[in-house]
Amino acid sequence: MFKKTLLALALTGLAGTATAATIAEPGTEYSAEGIAKLTSFDLADVTATVTTTASYQAGDKVVFTFPNDTFAVGTAATLVVGGVADPALEADPASVKYTNGNTVTFTLRATTPAGADAITSGATFTLGGDLKLDVKNLQAGGKVTSTFNAISTVTSGSFDATTTAAVLAEPAEQYKVSVGSGGLLNGVVDVSKGRLVFDDTATGAKPTDKLTITVTDNVATTESDATAVSVSHKINGNFSFLDADSNGELSSAEKAAVTVSSLCGSVSGQGVAFAEDLQSITITDIAEGG
Repeated sequence: MFKKTLLALALTGLAGTATAATIAEPGTEYSAEGIAKLTSFDLADVTATVTTTASYQAGDKVVFTFPNDTFAVGTAATLVVGGVADPALEADPASVKYTNGNTVTFTLRATTPAGADAITSGATFTLGGDLKLDVKNLQAGGKVTSTFNAISTVTSGSFDATTTAAVLAEPAEQYKVSVGSGGLLNGVVDVSKGRLVFDDTATGAKPTDKLTITVTDNVATTESDATAVSVSHKINGNFSFLDADSNGELSSAEKAAVTVSSLCGSVSGQGVAFAEDLQSITITDIAEGG
Protein backbone atom coordinates (compact mmCIF):
# COMPACT_ATOMS: atom_id res chain seq x y z
CA MET A 1 0.00 0.00 0.00
CA PHE A 2 2.86 2.37 0.85
CA LYS A 3 4.55 1.80 -2.52
CA LYS A 4 1.25 2.25 -4.37
CA THR A 5 0.63 5.52 -2.55
CA LEU A 6 4.09 6.83 -3.49
CA LEU A 7 3.51 5.81 -7.10
CA ALA A 8 0.16 7.60 -7.19
CA LEU A 9 1.73 10.74 -5.74
CA ALA A 10 4.53 10.58 -8.29
CA LEU A 11 2.07 10.29 -11.16
CA THR A 12 0.03 13.17 -9.77
CA GLY A 13 3.13 15.35 -9.63
CA LEU A 14 4.04 14.40 -13.19
CA ALA A 15 0.57 15.30 -14.40
CA GLY A 16 0.92 18.70 -12.74
CA THR A 17 3.97 19.49 -14.86
CA ALA A 18 2.38 18.57 -18.18
CA THR A 19 3.73 20.60 -21.06
CA ALA A 20 1.67 22.69 -23.44
CA ALA A 21 1.82 25.47 -25.99
CA THR A 22 -0.23 28.60 -26.43
CA ILE A 23 -1.08 30.39 -29.67
CA ALA A 24 -1.38 34.16 -29.71
CA GLU A 25 -4.95 35.28 -30.45
CA PRO A 26 -4.87 38.49 -32.51
CA GLY A 27 -8.64 38.85 -32.58
CA THR A 28 -8.60 39.82 -36.25
CA GLU A 29 -11.98 40.74 -37.71
CA TYR A 30 -12.73 40.31 -41.42
CA SER A 31 -15.33 42.46 -43.13
CA ALA A 32 -18.46 40.34 -43.66
CA GLU A 33 -19.31 42.58 -46.61
CA GLY A 34 -15.78 42.41 -48.02
CA ILE A 35 -15.49 38.62 -47.98
CA ALA A 36 -18.98 38.01 -49.35
CA LYS A 37 -17.74 37.34 -52.88
CA LEU A 38 -14.25 36.03 -52.11
CA THR A 39 -13.21 32.39 -52.46
CA SER A 40 -10.14 32.63 -50.21
CA PHE A 41 -8.42 35.09 -47.90
CA ASP A 42 -4.92 35.70 -46.55
CA LEU A 43 -4.28 34.81 -42.92
CA ALA A 44 -1.70 36.63 -40.81
CA ASP A 45 1.22 34.77 -39.21
CA VAL A 46 0.35 32.30 -36.44
CA THR A 47 2.75 32.11 -33.47
CA ALA A 48 2.86 29.33 -30.87
CA THR A 49 4.92 29.68 -27.68
CA VAL A 50 5.91 26.41 -25.98
CA THR A 51 6.18 25.56 -22.30
CA THR A 52 8.17 22.37 -22.12
CA THR A 53 10.43 20.51 -19.68
CA ALA A 54 12.71 19.09 -22.37
CA SER A 55 14.54 20.44 -25.39
CA TYR A 56 13.39 19.84 -28.94
CA GLN A 57 15.78 17.89 -31.12
CA ALA A 58 16.48 17.36 -34.78
CA GLY A 59 13.83 15.20 -36.40
CA ASP A 60 10.98 16.45 -34.21
CA LYS A 61 7.95 17.60 -36.14
CA VAL A 62 5.96 20.80 -35.60
CA VAL A 63 2.28 20.66 -36.56
CA PHE A 64 -0.35 23.39 -37.04
CA THR A 65 -3.99 22.45 -37.70
CA PHE A 66 -6.94 24.65 -38.64
CA PRO A 67 -9.93 22.49 -37.58
CA ASN A 68 -12.67 24.75 -38.99
CA ASP A 69 -11.01 25.61 -42.29
CA THR A 70 -9.14 24.28 -45.29
CA PHE A 71 -6.12 25.63 -47.12
CA ALA A 72 -6.71 27.37 -50.45
CA VAL A 73 -4.75 27.08 -53.66
CA GLY A 74 -1.61 29.21 -53.49
CA THR A 75 -0.74 28.44 -49.88
CA ALA A 76 3.04 28.35 -49.35
CA ALA A 77 3.64 28.11 -45.61
CA THR A 78 6.96 28.72 -43.86
CA LEU A 79 8.06 28.11 -40.27
CA VAL A 80 10.43 30.30 -38.26
CA VAL A 81 11.92 29.21 -34.94
CA GLY A 82 12.34 32.08 -32.49
CA GLY A 83 12.17 33.11 -28.88
CA VAL A 84 15.89 32.45 -28.41
CA ALA A 85 18.88 34.44 -29.58
CA ASP A 86 20.67 31.70 -31.50
CA PRO A 87 18.37 28.72 -32.04
CA ALA A 88 19.99 25.31 -32.39
CA LEU A 89 17.18 24.10 -34.66
CA GLU A 90 15.35 25.38 -37.70
CA ALA A 91 12.56 24.15 -39.93
CA ASP A 92 13.67 22.22 -43.00
CA PRO A 93 11.93 24.06 -45.89
CA ALA A 94 11.85 20.87 -47.93
CA SER A 95 9.98 19.02 -45.18
CA VAL A 96 6.70 20.94 -45.36
CA LYS A 97 3.76 18.57 -45.72
CA TYR A 98 0.04 19.29 -46.03
CA THR A 99 -2.50 16.70 -44.88
CA ASN A 100 -6.29 16.50 -44.55
CA GLY A 101 -6.62 19.87 -46.25
CA ASN A 102 -6.13 21.74 -42.96
CA THR A 103 -2.86 20.53 -41.37
CA VAL A 104 0.70 21.59 -42.14
CA THR A 105 3.79 19.83 -40.71
CA PHE A 106 7.47 20.81 -40.63
CA THR A 107 10.47 18.70 -39.57
CA LEU A 108 13.19 20.37 -37.49
CA ARG A 109 16.86 20.11 -38.37
CA ALA A 110 20.10 21.38 -36.80
CA THR A 111 21.08 24.90 -37.79
CA THR A 112 24.18 25.53 -39.90
CA PRO A 113 26.40 26.68 -38.32
CA ALA A 114 25.17 24.97 -35.17
CA GLY A 115 23.15 27.24 -32.90
CA ALA A 116 23.96 27.61 -29.22
CA ASP A 117 20.48 27.85 -27.68
CA ALA A 118 18.31 24.84 -27.01
CA ILE A 119 14.68 25.02 -28.09
CA THR A 120 12.84 24.75 -24.80
CA SER A 121 10.37 26.82 -22.73
CA GLY A 122 9.80 30.23 -24.23
CA ALA A 123 10.71 29.20 -27.76
CA THR A 124 8.31 30.25 -30.49
CA PHE A 125 7.22 28.65 -33.74
CA THR A 126 5.77 31.14 -36.22
CA LEU A 127 3.80 29.81 -39.16
CA GLY A 128 3.98 32.38 -41.91
CA GLY A 129 4.70 32.74 -45.59
CA ASP A 130 1.65 32.82 -47.81
CA LEU A 131 -1.21 31.41 -45.75
CA LYS A 132 -4.43 31.20 -47.73
CA LEU A 133 -7.63 29.69 -46.36
CA ASP A 134 -10.93 28.91 -48.02
CA VAL A 135 -13.42 31.63 -47.05
CA LYS A 136 -16.56 29.48 -46.64
CA ASN A 137 -16.19 29.18 -42.86
CA LEU A 138 -15.95 32.94 -42.37
CA GLN A 139 -18.81 33.58 -44.79
CA ALA A 140 -20.99 31.26 -42.72
CA GLY A 141 -20.18 33.25 -39.58
CA GLY A 142 -17.62 30.77 -38.23
CA LYS A 143 -14.34 31.47 -36.47
CA VAL A 144 -10.87 30.63 -37.77
CA THR A 145 -9.02 28.64 -35.12
CA SER A 146 -5.71 26.80 -34.87
CA THR A 147 -4.07 24.14 -32.73
CA PHE A 148 -0.39 23.24 -32.29
CA ASN A 149 1.52 20.15 -31.29
CA ALA A 150 4.95 18.62 -31.73
CA ILE A 151 5.79 14.98 -32.52
CA SER A 152 8.91 13.38 -31.03
CA THR A 153 11.37 11.79 -33.43
CA VAL A 154 12.25 9.27 -30.69
CA THR A 155 8.84 8.13 -29.44
CA SER A 156 6.59 9.34 -32.28
CA GLY A 157 4.38 10.66 -29.49
CA SER A 158 2.73 14.09 -29.42
CA PHE A 159 3.88 16.72 -26.91
CA ASP A 160 3.48 20.44 -26.21
CA ALA A 161 -0.04 20.28 -27.63
CA THR A 162 -2.37 23.23 -27.14
CA THR A 163 -5.22 22.46 -24.77
CA THR A 164 -7.76 24.54 -26.69
CA ALA A 165 -7.97 25.90 -30.20
CA ALA A 166 -6.93 29.54 -30.45
CA VAL A 167 -9.28 31.96 -32.20
CA LEU A 168 -7.40 33.76 -34.97
CA ALA A 169 -10.13 35.52 -36.93
CA GLU A 170 -13.88 35.97 -37.22
CA PRO A 171 -16.29 37.94 -39.40
CA ALA A 172 -17.64 41.33 -38.37
CA GLU A 173 -19.90 43.94 -39.89
CA GLN A 174 -17.85 46.61 -41.61
CA TYR A 175 -20.88 48.82 -42.11
CA LYS A 176 -23.17 49.45 -39.15
CA VAL A 177 -26.43 51.36 -39.43
CA SER A 178 -27.90 53.28 -36.54
CA VAL A 179 -30.89 55.56 -36.14
CA GLY A 180 -29.87 58.90 -34.68
CA SER A 181 -31.66 60.93 -32.04
CA GLY A 182 -32.32 63.69 -34.57
CA GLY A 183 -35.41 61.93 -35.88
CA LEU A 184 -37.33 58.68 -35.59
CA LEU A 185 -40.31 59.10 -37.98
CA ASN A 186 -42.60 59.30 -34.98
CA GLY A 187 -44.78 62.17 -36.12
CA VAL A 188 -48.52 61.85 -35.60
CA VAL A 189 -50.72 62.49 -38.65
CA ASP A 190 -53.66 64.79 -37.92
CA VAL A 191 -56.64 62.96 -39.43
CA SER A 192 -58.92 65.90 -38.65
CA LYS A 193 -57.01 68.08 -41.08
CA GLY A 194 -57.23 65.86 -44.13
CA ARG A 195 -54.09 63.96 -43.16
CA LEU A 196 -52.08 66.86 -44.56
CA VAL A 197 -50.07 67.82 -41.49
CA PHE A 198 -48.46 66.23 -38.47
CA ASP A 199 -49.96 67.05 -35.13
CA ASP A 200 -48.55 66.92 -31.64
CA THR A 201 -50.88 67.76 -28.77
CA ALA A 202 -47.93 69.02 -26.73
CA THR A 203 -46.21 71.27 -29.25
CA GLY A 204 -48.81 71.88 -31.92
CA ALA A 205 -48.56 71.26 -35.64
CA LYS A 206 -45.32 69.86 -37.04
CA PRO A 207 -44.81 70.60 -40.74
CA THR A 208 -42.35 67.74 -41.21
CA ASP A 209 -41.30 64.39 -39.78
CA LYS A 210 -37.68 63.29 -39.80
CA LEU A 211 -35.60 60.11 -39.72
CA THR A 212 -31.84 60.28 -39.22
CA ILE A 213 -29.82 57.26 -40.38
CA THR A 214 -26.08 57.02 -39.81
CA VAL A 215 -23.84 54.50 -41.57
CA THR A 216 -20.52 53.84 -39.84
CA ASP A 217 -17.67 52.37 -41.87
CA ASN A 218 -15.40 50.35 -39.57
CA VAL A 219 -12.68 50.21 -42.22
CA ALA A 220 -9.96 50.82 -39.61
CA THR A 221 -10.84 47.72 -37.59
CA THR A 222 -11.57 45.11 -40.26
CA GLU A 223 -9.58 43.22 -42.88
CA SER A 224 -10.54 42.51 -46.52
CA ASP A 225 -12.66 45.64 -46.52
CA ALA A 226 -15.43 46.39 -48.99
CA THR A 227 -15.87 49.67 -50.85
CA ALA A 228 -19.42 50.99 -50.91
CA VAL A 229 -20.64 52.29 -54.26
CA SER A 230 -24.22 52.79 -53.12
CA VAL A 231 -26.31 52.63 -49.98
CA SER A 232 -29.88 51.40 -49.76
CA HIS A 233 -32.29 51.63 -46.83
CA LYS A 234 -35.78 50.14 -46.76
CA ILE A 235 -38.11 51.79 -44.28
CA ASN A 236 -41.29 49.90 -43.43
CA GLY A 237 -44.37 51.86 -42.40
CA ASN A 238 -47.72 53.17 -43.55
CA PHE A 239 -46.97 56.02 -45.96
CA SER A 240 -50.50 56.23 -47.37
CA PHE A 241 -50.90 59.66 -45.76
CA LEU A 242 -48.77 61.00 -48.63
CA ASP A 243 -51.68 60.25 -51.00
CA ALA A 244 -53.49 63.49 -50.22
CA ASP A 245 -56.16 63.05 -52.93
CA SER A 246 -56.69 59.36 -52.02
CA ASN A 247 -56.50 58.20 -55.63
CA GLY A 248 -54.14 55.32 -54.82
CA GLU A 249 -51.20 56.86 -56.67
CA LEU A 250 -48.61 59.42 -55.73
CA SER A 251 -48.14 62.41 -57.94
CA SER A 252 -44.74 64.05 -58.40
CA ALA A 253 -45.76 66.72 -55.93
CA GLU A 254 -46.84 64.13 -53.37
CA LYS A 255 -43.61 62.18 -53.80
CA ALA A 256 -41.67 65.40 -53.29
CA ALA A 257 -42.93 65.44 -49.71
CA VAL A 258 -40.13 62.96 -48.94
CA THR A 259 -36.78 64.76 -49.06
CA VAL A 260 -33.42 63.03 -48.67
CA SER A 261 -30.49 64.95 -47.26
CA SER A 262 -27.07 63.32 -47.38
CA LEU A 263 -23.39 63.99 -47.93
CA CYS A 264 -24.29 64.17 -51.61
CA GLY A 265 -26.54 67.14 -50.95
CA SER A 266 -30.31 67.44 -50.76
CA VAL A 267 -32.68 66.01 -53.34
CA SER A 268 -36.47 66.12 -53.43
CA GLY A 269 -38.54 63.25 -54.77
CA GLN A 270 -35.41 61.51 -56.09
CA GLY A 271 -33.59 58.45 -54.84
CA VAL A 272 -36.80 57.27 -53.18
CA ALA A 273 -38.89 54.33 -54.39
CA PHE A 274 -42.41 53.99 -53.04
CA ALA A 275 -44.02 50.57 -52.65
CA GLU A 276 -47.28 50.18 -54.55
CA ASP A 277 -49.19 49.59 -51.32
CA LEU A 278 -47.34 52.53 -49.69
CA GLN A 279 -46.29 50.29 -46.82
CA SER A 280 -42.60 51.00 -47.33
CA ILE A 281 -40.13 53.28 -49.04
CA THR A 282 -36.62 52.47 -50.25
CA ILE A 283 -33.92 55.13 -50.30
CA THR A 284 -30.90 54.45 -52.49
CA ASP A 285 -27.69 56.06 -53.73
CA ILE A 286 -27.15 58.31 -50.74
CA ALA A 287 -23.69 58.78 -49.34
CA GLU A 288 -22.29 56.99 -46.31
CA GLY A 289 -23.02 58.84 -43.12
CA GLY A 290 -26.06 60.64 -44.60
